[in-house]
Amino acid sequence: MSRFTLFHSLVLTAATLTICLAPIRAHAAGCQASHDAYSKMLKASPRLVQKDTGAVNVTKVLGDITGGGGWEETCKYLRDEAVDGEAAAVYSDNFIGKAAKTEGQIWISKKTGLVLRQEVDVDLGAKGKGHQSIRFDYSKK
Repeated sequence: MSRFTLFHSLVLTAATLTICLAPIRAHAAGCQASHDAYSKMLKASPRLVQKDTGAVNVTKVLGDITGGGGWEETCKYLRDEAVDGEAAAVYSDNFIGKAAKTEGQIWISKKTGLVLRQEVDVDLGAKGKGHQSIRFDYSKK
């Protein structure tokens, strides 16, 4: 997939999540830091290095993850860890819904508040499982 297509795919996914999550942010336990970092990332237009593995393409199944209502998002600070030498706070970011569940981790720069890295495992039951890994590059190369 080209960088242009990949970027727009992620921006669409992140924008959809941001729009869909806005009304329920108060019910997303501990998730303000990740929501803020994703919103900031959308404005910064980073280059992405994305890899999807498994039977399910994580970017393409957003509707399955949040579809049917009755889902819950929970987040929790896990630890501090560097990403390419930059200090970051690592958070879990998990969704549990009727049709799917995700277990994710997000690395947020302590300096800029931007998302540096994201790892997500998706389980859609009989439809399969998938993993997505994304690195975000904000340099102006």
